[in-house]
Amino acid sequence: MQIKELNIENFKGITSLVIKPTKINIIVGKNNTGKTSLLEAMDLLFNNEDFSKYGNYLHDIINYNYESSEIKAKIINGEIKELDLKIEKADFIEGFEKFKKEMIQQITSYWKKNPDENPKLKETELDKIFNELIDEPEIKDLFSKNLRITRGNIKEILNYYFISDYRRYILPMRLIDKLFRKHNIKIGFLASALTEKTNQKENADRNVFYIRRLLQYKIDKTDVKILDRVENIIKEKSLIKNLRRLQFDKVLFENEKEVAYLFLGDGFKALVALLWELSSDNLNNNILLLDEPDIHLHPGYINELIRIILTFAMEFNIQFFIATHNSDFISEILEGEFTKEQKKFLEKEFTLFKMDSLKGLTTVDKADYKKAIDIRENLLLDLRGT
Repeated sequence: MQIKELNIENFKGITSLVIKPTKINIIVGKNNTGKTSLLEAMDLLFNNEDFSKYGNYLHDIINYNYESSEIKAKIINGEIKELDLKIEKADFIEGFEKFKKEMIQQITSYWKKNPDENPKLKETELDKIFNELIDEPEIKDLFSKNLRITRGNIKEILNYYFISDYRRYILPMRLIDKLFRKHNIKIGFLASALTEKTNQKENADRNVFYIRRLLQYKIDKTDVKILDRVENIIKEKSLIKNLRRLQFDKVLFENEKEVAYLFLGDGFKALVALLWELSSDNLNNNILLLDEPDIHLHPGYINELIRIILTFAMEFNIQFFIATHNSDFISEILEGEFTKEQKKFLEKEFTLFKMDSLKGLTTVDKADYKKAIDIRENLLLDLRGT
């Protein structure tokens, strides 16, 4: 799968943006120009469950000057397909009505499993009982900021409460307890109903993977198969000289010396995290979003990082979007030594997007590989802030 065109309107700091990506896309620019916002917009377009990452700041993903945001993409995945995500601000009533409907469904479901606790109330009667909460300040505050999400013909209301895995700590339980005691209703259902987790997809269903901080990436320490793949890549690329065995807790060398994994440098651990994601079975032919993957890397590791990215883009058809302001990374990818095949690939499949903000409006300058080489001096000066 590959994104061929991306259109973002009013998402966080981005006012309006249209880009036509290639296989390797480098996103540069000063702070607060929208580099991370671009990656986040793509992530949400493909991964609805990732709205939960924004927690109580969910409402702020719409640019503060507007009431709605839209993210659209043309993708190729065997055939050309268009994706569209519309995000709008929704009022209190919409959020409260969803909450009420969801609670009534959970209560009636609980009563079916526990008929001895069922007071024989109809759904219309439950609806009236919940309406008594509508003027409570805590309820008004909880559902004051809602979003209406539209994907094709599917619409849903989102709020911090709806996306949280820990609803019992968010909802003012005192109000619920008081309300149901008033109507002589047992509240045994609350413990189960309020702890139900949101229905999230497994990673196996994903097409787009977003890694914001490599050192915070969670490695599955039960997956020995991927560990072996990562070890083979490290040996092939000589990332650690005389490596004999890579284990979850230590590294073994040919001279029988052991080094605890904990004591290895952040740069190496960041590189292992990236290799781990790249070695996953479900990443082939998909898209990887990387936010500053070079932040902990020594220049020597940056050289290897770029060659790893090239290898996986060329051999496994992975599309990369990489946000960076690391001048060493840009210098290496534009001035480094590559094979003829790699050079040819970069000339065809490399695009640099330089983001900026002019009077509050988002601007994007595009450069292919040859043009990026021509402007590299000015580009590096800009990245260094001089």
